Amino acid sequence: MTRRTNHLGDDLYRYLLDVSVREPDVLRRLREETASLPGANMQIGPEQGQFMGLLVELIGAKYAIEVGTFTGYSALAVSLALPFDGRVITCDLSEDSTAVGKRYWEEAAQAHKIEARLGPALDSLDALIAQGRAGDFDFAFIDADKEGFLRSTTSLVQTAGRAARHLNGQVILYADKKTRSIREFLRICEYRRKRQIAHNEKHGITPRSVSRPIEQRLGDRFGGQQANAATLRESVDDLDVVDTIRELEKEMIEAAEKLEFEKAALLRDQVSELKNLTGDPAENAPKPSAVTYLPKKKTKRKN
Repeated sequence: MTRRTNHLGDDLYRYLLDVSVREPDVLRRLREETASLPGANMQIGPEQGQFMGLLVELIGAKYAIEVGTFTGYSALAVSLALPFDGRVITCDLSEDSTAVGKRYWEEAAQAHKIEARLGPALDSLDALIAQGRAGDFDFAFIDADKEGFLRSTTSLVQTAGRAARHLNGQVILYADKKTRSIREFLRICEYRRKRQIAHNEKHGITPRSVSRPIEQRLGDRFGGQQANAATLRESVDDLDVVDTIRELEKEMIEAAEKLEFEKAALLRDQVSELKNLTGDPAENAPKPSAVTYLPKKKTKRKN
């Protein structure tokens, strides 16, 4: 994003700020301090932060993720709109700029809700996937090197495809310009849409969403989370707990790498169940745990 909504004329933009923006004082002061720093053009405008907070409230989000923290204005705007037990994970390379935001997060009593992860965002995102957290987030804001962090057309297709499968799912591409990946993604969507419509018309198919709750679908596919937990409770005395946890965590990471996130989530729950049943996880879990995932080195991709 940019420091202001670019497609609005100056008069209309001033009217927008004067009439509709209700920026908390802590956000205003953070924005003003950021304006004096190098790279200030990366700062979003107050109307954009307010819009993000509105989206978070409208969808009832609880967990959010952000790629590109800078000085933490957008992370704070989102956090303020989340419930008390909500969480924001924000990823950035710069410790200095993130430190600016942390001061204001503390002042706004939001520090307990915002987790800053320093380092390459791809590594942070891969680690979250490996931990079985791919399906945990309700709201995502990517405001960094779009081609780099979205990485490829394949990443866009996978991410948007999962959202679009939901009956009420929507995919909104908000950008100042269409990147190569976005253009290719839209081309693929249009191609697949035409083929799917032609197939449906030829065979008299009326598309409809699966109406069963997700818990039932997962239970049918993987044997049932409650049944698995019950089996663990009954057999825990006969298990080598350390080896079992290690094997389950290995399977969880393999499932996540194959994008089988539902399976990875169930394996994660089994690991948690075992640790809860056997007391202090720090004493019983394998050291080092397979959950401390170190992503494979990736070669640079040309976009």
